Amino acid sequence: MRESRIYGHNKGHLESCSKCKEYKAEFETKKDTIDMEKFNVMVQYEKGKIKAYKDESDIFLGYKLQSKYYINKHFSDDIHIAVPFNILINKENLTKVLLEKIDSLPNKFVIKKNKLSGYTIVVDKLGEILYRGERYKYSTANLYEILTTVLRYDYDKNPENASENIDKMDLFIEEHIDVEEEYKFHCIHGKVVMIEHYLTRTGLYNNKWYTRNWQELNLIGRDDPYPYVVYPNKNYYKYLKIAEKIASHVNLDYIRIDTYTTIDGTLFFGEISHSPNAFHNNYSPSKFDELLYNLYTKDESIDNLDTLMNEFLLFNKIHDLQVKEPIVNVDNNNAVENNNAVENNNALGDFM
Repeated sequence: MRESRIYGHNKGHLESCSKCKEYKAEFETKKDTIDMEKFNVMVQYEKGKIKAYKDESDIFLGYKLQSKYYINKHFSDDIHIAVPFNILINKENLTKVLLEKIDSLPNKFVIKKNKLSGYTIVVDKLGEILYRGERYKYSTANLYEILTTVLRYDYDKNPENASENIDKMDLFIEEHIDVEEEYKFHCIHGKVVMIEHYLTRTGLYNNKWYTRNWQELNLIGRDDPYPYVVYPNKNYYKYLKIAEKIASHVNLDYIRIDTYTTIDGTLFFGEISHSPNAFHNNYSPSKFDELLYNLYTKDESIDNLDTLMNEFLLFNKIHDLQVKEPIVNVDNNNAVENNNAVENNNALGDFM
């Protein structure tokens, strides 16, 4: 899983991204300990499937707008889409869009990169522009400066062969949605193996990691954990089943289904990604990273997922507690003995 970072970006990014360069150097020092033949087979296999995915499904991983059309075509009854406006922005038409299109948009909207990861630009024409955690007074001049900056980054890919058709990045505009929570469902072989969860409404871009049964994992990825105890949304298992339905339809060995909810629990589609942990950090502890890799390569069976996750649960010691004295629960004056007050930490059996 973690090795995918050096293959996830093209040559131009790899030469400019300090984190990727550091990781590539680290990876090179460990080649002798890695079954490179097996690893290269895996890489070529996935590249082939991604190409077929693009050709057969009219969608390519990392292309967010195409992904939305794909989801709307196949899963419109399962998940909502923030409506994209029919406006694409690039270097060539930026000035024209600002002069001719902005007035036709609602007072609040968002602008996103059509591919690659990046910050969403939230535009409120009656107030501010929110970008990368900073707030700017709304004006077309400030919006121009921000969009110019975004388009400059990762726009031209510096292909080795200058005659190649350079794949340029566009921005697209869609309706604004007030987001309550974000759920990123990491799926291996069509099954959700863990959930990356963000409490967007808090304003903190921190996350926690959970098993498919909403057991908190003692795991750190790109961000530090948020300081809250969070119970699963009442619709959580519905969200999970939708993510697995999409993952099975996509039919890749690893896929991340990004979703978010509004305050009333309505589920919206974010994007489909093939980049675990945003290509930035290894998972900590590293043993967990190895588990994901072994599930991916089928050296560990996905059917044993719950058991394999036990040692990484934040509260896994609860499994070792033994209650020696019987506890009596009173329900309608009927005494019921429970000789094992602390059962398996999977407390969601009746939740489904």
